[in-house]
Amino acid sequence: HHKTKHLTPEIAAVATPDLTDAVTITEATEAADEPQTDQPLPQEPAPEVKQAPIGAVKAEPVHLRGRMTLEDAFQAIGLNCVAQIEANVPGVLKQHVESLHQMRVGLRRLRALLAMFEELAPPPVPLHASIEWLSGELGPARDWDVLADSTIKRVPGIDAHALRQAAHDRATGHHAQILHVLRDARYTELMAQLKDWLGERRWQPEGGLPKDSPLLERAAKSALPLLRTAEKRLAKRIDGLDEADAPGRHRVRIAAKKARYAAEFFRD
Repeated sequence: HHKTKHLTPEIAAVATPDLTDAVTITEATEAADEPQTDQPLPQEPAPEVKQAPIGAVKAEPVHLRGRMTLEDAFQAIGLNCVAQIEANVPGVLKQHVESLHQMRVGLRRLRALLAMFEELAPPPVPLHASIEWLSGELGPARDWDVLADSTIKRVPGIDAHALRQAAHDRATGHHAQILHVLRDARYTELMAQLKDWLGERRWQPEGGLPKDSPLLERAAKSALPLLRTAEKRLAKRIDGLDEADAPGRHRVRIAAKKARYAAEFFRD
């Protein structure tokens, strides 16, 4: 059993960009005279290795090939989202605020993709539940970060310093909880299952996809109905919006993000 039997080199190049910095160390040596005695030569001190700073990793562009099927595109985009999530783990473990934000962006992109393909390639219920679990665990820390660093200073007539410190304290507590989440067996299993499900195309039934499945058509053609659905959903949310309805405005924001991600996925 090979984990990459459904992952062609072309798709792998699109889906899993190199997100790490390579550090090359070259050692220089100087010519020395032949030793005059049997005493060992003095040892040069080992060069100091400087670690590259940990930074947030934004989404790599998804470059789809013209001959890709819709299924090829779905796999490539999904693996691209997973790569962004995993690339930000080192920064999140260092409690780097922007790394957490970009990890959540990767997770949001993945959830938007799965919602877009929910009728064509639905994930197993336990896998979907674990994705939603991770989203719920990452959310509060980011919310408190935004409150502390952005929202409070816009509110007039308050002691912003005290409130900001209180919000930072709450954010710090949630960041500490995320460290436990990322070391939890459920997180490890989730990422392994995601890569297996996407890499092995496990949405396919045992006998393979039906011949009339849109997943077998060229992505350039069969993605259009999916994009139109996302646009119509957004238009419907906007048309029914009551500006005084805060939850309604939030639903519009979610629909707008999903439509934007959908357009970005198939930009090529």
